[in-house]
Amino acid sequence: MTGAIRKKLVDDPENFDPRGYLKAAGSAASEICKDRFQSFGSSGQISSIRVTSLDKISEMYSSGELSSVVI
Repeated sequence: MTGAIRKKLVDDPENFDPRGYLKAAGSAASEICKDRFQSFGSSGQISSIRVTSLDKISEMYSSGELSSVVI
């Protein structure tokens, strides 16, 4: 994403409107995600992903159901 922003700013230094370079950054992020999903074998698995609200995740951390310890 940072590379896409830098390229956009170098290619068109007069136009520093954030909508232009953030659009390029968003496209770059999308491509990075697609590449990672394919690389790690998760492509096509959207139906198995459960949506959980941040409030619920916060409750889960508070109750100890989730641990913030990284091993």
